Amino acid sequence: MLLLMMVVGSAWGQTTLAPGDLILVTVNSDSPDNFDFVPLVDIASGTVISFTDKPWTGTEISTSSGEGIKIYTASSSINAGTVISFSGITEGDWLPGGGTFNIANNGDNILVFQGSSATPSFILGFGFGSSTPWISVGTPGTENSYIPSTLSEVANTIVTFGTIDNYQYKISSGLTGTKIELLTKAATASNFIGNNTTTYPALDVSFNVISADTPGLWKSTAASSDWSTESNWNTENIPTSGTNVILPTGASNYPTISAAATCNNIIIEDDASLIGVENLTIGGTATMQRSIPAYTTSADGWHLLSSPVGTFSIDGSPFDPAANDDFYGWSEDSYTWMNHKVGDPSQIAPGVGYLVSYETTATKDFTGNFNDTDITLSNLSLTAGQGNGWHLLGNPFQSALHWTNNISTWEPTAIGIAAKILNSGGGYTDITSDGINQYIPANQGFFVQATDATNSLTIPLDERTHNSTAFYKSPVQNSLTLKASDGEFYVETWIQMMEGATADFDEQYDVNFLGGMYQAPYLYSIISGESHLSTNRIAPVNEQTTVPLAFKAFLNREYTITASNAGSFGDEIEVILEDTQENIQIDLKDTLAYTFMATADELTERFVVHFFNVTGIFETTHPESVQIYSYGNRIYLRSELNAYGDVTIYNLLGQNVYHTPVELNGLQSFNLNLNTGWYVIQVVTKQGVKNVKVFIN
Repeated sequence: MLLLMMVVGSAWGQTTLAPGDLILVTVNSDSPDNFDFVPLVDIASGTVISFTDKPWTGTEISTSSGEGIKIYTASSSINAGTVISFSGITEGDWLPGGGTFNIANNGDNILVFQGSSATPSFILGFGFGSSTPWISVGTPGTENSYIPSTLSEVANTIVTFGTIDNYQYKISSGLTGTKIELLTKAATASNFIGNNTTTYPALDVSFNVISADTPGLWKSTAASSDWSTESNWNTENIPTSGTNVILPTGASNYPTISAAATCNNIIIEDDASLIGVENLTIGGTATMQRSIPAYTTSADGWHLLSSPVGTFSIDGSPFDPAANDDFYGWSEDSYTWMNHKVGDPSQIAPGVGYLVSYETTATKDFTGNFNDTDITLSNLSLTAGQGNGWHLLGNPFQSALHWTNNISTWEPTAIGIAAKILNSGGGYTDITSDGINQYIPANQGFFVQATDATNSLTIPLDERTHNSTAFYKSPVQNSLTLKASDGEFYVETWIQMMEGATADFDEQYDVNFLGGMYQAPYLYSIISGESHLSTNRIAPVNEQTTVPLAFKAFLNREYTITASNAGSFGDEIEVILEDTQENIQIDLKDTLAYTFMATADELTERFVVHFFNVTGIFETTHPESVQIYSYGNRIYLRSELNAYGDVTIYNLLGQNVYHTPVELNGLQSFNLNLNTGWYVIQVVTKQGVKNVKVFIN
């Protein structure tokens, strides 16, 4: 059990705290039992805070053995919002308070109080790790506690989380607010991430605790996006030239400036957004913040970054990589990641993307002049056998971008129809104008592909939008997403039915595959020639369409293919995933996941997606309703006759080369060892005969 106590000591000037003056933002019950706390008021030097895993019995702090105390003494004054960390080691400002301090990972409590353990004045209670961290009857043990009468869930001074061992506050939940707002955020479980096996490092941020009457604070509950609406601001006063503006994380709406406006300093917090900076006169400093999670694995430790401010040097900036950090630019003509640590790149420029990784989670500041003009690029290199035209660009604005690929805004010439952004599985997510993902987040680097040496593209102001969702999911019909994951790395591929698409590569519809980070698997559609597609647009299905998929793993692991949006095809279209290696077919409308073992470095074409249009074809008992087709060296029959029959295959000389009895029910496949050529498939039942000519490869 973890109990936090504010103990009155003999130090002169010690701060007296009230309920709700302190929050917890990290708690790890797994070793090394470390935690972070944040005072929501200024704390004077000499203030003592004791942390114990002894329970409150209802009358006293328990004196039972087996638990202990750690004591923090502020060696200097502490500003409100400062994150103070206990690393698990008693040193520096931390002293032992007796006993064995050991947060139980099967349930514990956190209590904060000021005064002696005999006459405490409680500040905060935090329960987690079990379903009953707080009790009202019986004797408390090492895993639960009574609730002090001066604390309550209603006031957010008693916090109850779930049964997970380790918790940390999500930076995206917001770092700015009044004391009451931050106390409420820190008492809400959805504002935390949790893990039962991995502990969280110290939270390397600062909270901004503001007064309820602070001018220039955009309301988190703003009813509209109008900068000029008084009620959208904290004090209901529109900013003037002397106002310091803060746009906080987690607002329901963010401002758009459509007429001349002014301010002094402005801070756009992580995941916040601003449109219209070309209409804003900034007298002081302009800053946009980006939270970058720490590197954990090569799947989620790398990030594509872009800047919303003018060009600046990497050296000496918040993005300057330390010994265990990395910062790279991309070279298409040499197909190489260029290392800043050996001199190139040396600057961060607007409209350019960069690959970064940092050892610790931190919120980093872009400070400078906000970019407020279109960025046009032309004649991007196209080097066959190297980068093949893939260039790493960047969102240069203070908001998300809508990737419409519109000729009047993006003005693309010889540029592929999609952008690609790096996802948390180490693969790339396709951003397409008519697809499921259509938005490029702020501060996001993205790849585009030049398809001819004479090319151009404009990154336009007119496509800015308030959309902070990393990967926007819009309801797109007739679109299937397949995600192959080993639980750490993943890759996605998309198949979408669209008027005008063909079975060949369609430059105006299809998107070429781009391999992700090291050890991220491959999954893509295979079409005629050497085209490998991450997004494959197919023509509307009249009878049946077959889409072969290639898969490659770089690790000997179990993978799961998960289907999303299969139901968007409507009742008349069936969607079947086939594993030809295991001879298994899965109806993706009924079964959303399929698990299989993969061999490292083996590229296989074992998967096939079958689309069937079943409108009216099963309303007869005649074998004419049987769908017959081929793919590769396989013959497929699709039927709902629920009847027995015979399948015979003839070559063009009329010779019988294959025969088998069958039960015509569902999808069946026959793997044939026949020479390449044309064959006639004959299906015979009591009700009649059907013959179809197919090509076997």
